[in-house]
Amino acid sequence: MIYIKVEEDSLRYVQQRLGKNAAQAPFAICNAANQTATWARRELLTAAQARYTVSSGGFNKNATIKRASPATLTAIIRVKGATLMLTRFKTSAPKSGAKAAVLAGSGLQTLLYGGNIKAFKGSVAAGKKSTGAIMQRRGPSRYPVKVLHGPSVPKMVEMVYTGKGEAGLKTKIEAMYHAKLDAQIKKVLYS
Repeated sequence: MIYIKVEEDSLRYVQQRLGKNAAQAPFAICNAANQTATWARRELLTAAQARYTVSSGGFNKNATIKRASPATLTAIIRVKGATLMLTRFKTSAPKSGAKAAVLAGSGLQTLLYGGNIKAFKGSVAAGKKSTGAIMQRRGPSRYPVKVLHGPSVPKMVEMVYTGKGEAGLKTKIEAMYHAKLDAQIKKVLYS
């Protein structure tokens, strides 16, 4: 979860800047937090899809926003979901062995276990229907078979949010919140 939370001293700062309109401070902060959360959700998902080779179907529904209110000045971006099947990423499954690329630009890598056991594409029952999956045997016998998965949507978003240097969106989101807050303060003062 990513929080856009307002501290007590920030509320006092906004009230001081608004002067005689200090009663409007919670509304200005609430609007700025909600606008930032909406923008940040879109940016985080776009950046995650650019960094990873995941297909977009169903990817965006995993992130929801709990909006701030004047009483609770915190907007929350909730990202949920289990690990995604490897077939949701860029894959190729010729008879010579399955290949996959999870990170964009990394190229397809052959999936091997123990140096020589290759992965293959097969069918897995998922509820009432069966779906294609990349699987791997753990030994010379036919079973057990392990279905291979990539990272989950929360993990991909976390990596984009806390990335190193310019890659991370945390400082960009904080800067956007302050810009939106300044715009809301000006809106109250000049309306």
